[in-house]
Amino acid sequence: MKNMDQTRARSALDCTTQCGAEGRSVLQQPGEGNCLSGYPSLILGNGLLPTLAFSIDKGRQHRRVANAIAYHLDVVGIVRHSDPTAETLRDALSDRGADALLLQRATDETLAFLSFLKRFAS
Repeated sequence: MKNMDQTRARSALDCTTQCGAEGRSVLQQPGEGNCLSGYPSLILGNGLLPTLAFSIDKGRQHRRVANAIAYHLDVVGIVRHSDPTAETLRDALSDRGADALLLQRATDETLAFLSFLKRFAS
């Protein structure tokens, strides 16, 4: 049986080992900087839902990090979806059936996951 840290590490590794055309991690492309370092601060300062909305609107690296979060939350079973993307995660967390506890669990797990994602992406 795997513990949560092992699951987080596996998800982070899955997200960072996908390579783009030039063999670089899909999360970090040339000329984009590194949004991962400030992503937890965005969540703590604004909340998970506003950060997802910002990431979807901003696009590029922010959207890819949000997609990685959606993938991980699907893997751990907090927010299940057949196509885990930033948009489907945003919709699931803002749905009328979603309660505050689900949003809190998703936020806590996202912050824990981002610590692993930051380690593996660099």
